[in-house]
Amino acid sequence: MDFNEIVKKYNSDTATPEEVQYVEETVKQARSMAKTRLKDDKHVSFGRRVKRFLTKLFIILLILVGLGVYGYIAVNNYAKENMQVTKSEAENRVAEFVRADLGLLSNQVEVVNSKRRTVVTFPLERSYYLYEYEIKTSGRGTYYLTVDTYSELIEYAKVAK
Repeated sequence: MDFNEIVKKYNSDTATPEEVQYVEETVKQARSMAKTRLKDDKHVSFGRRVKRFLTKLFIILLILVGLGVYGYIAVNNYAKENMQVTKSEAENRVAEFVRADLGLLSNQVEVVNSKRRTVVTFPLERSYYLYEYEIKTSGRGTYYLTVDTYSELIEYAKVAK
């Protein structure tokens, strides 16, 4: 007699005491095997699942950092390639612009703040630098000037008090 027939008898309460004992022992043995298998299964234990999750998260973060570094380096390299005006040339052009267009002498002008910003464009090959200057004048207020290193354009705005 096979196990399925003995189980049918066990479920219908017609099994002999030996068959009942056989079914119960077999079920007990199967449960202990399943419990052992679940303990050893690397996907079931909580600690291992957390470790796998953190490993995958670390790999994703590592890839993102690598892409970020690559993007930063690529954009800066493209900006350097596209630079038509160096920093010293930009400062000279700002001084000339202040003298010619605003009618101010160099002793009437003080550069309060200057920054270089990277302008990221798409496609990345067109990225460039933008020099920003904040100029304080005697008697005329404060001006904000930008020098585009790609198009050599100078823009300015008067800062409201």
